[in-house]
Amino acid sequence: MIDITKVSAILFTKDKIYPAEVLKHTASFPFGEILILTNCDSPYRKYELFAKAKFDLLYVSDDD
Repeated sequence: MIDITKVSAILFTKDKIYPAEVLKHTASFPFGEILILTNCDSPYRKYELFAKAKFDLLYVSDDD
């Protein structure tokens, strides 16, 4: 079984602000950390967050 407290959540959006309702729902889970990228103009920019993640296991989601 995976210990979610040892998982980095990676969230990204093209928008200026990450959607509050999605963030609120995601934050209701005990992820070890949540990293957010806004104004994401390229799908490759999410890899910048992958490199910054504290944990080896990643949960990745965009807002659409």
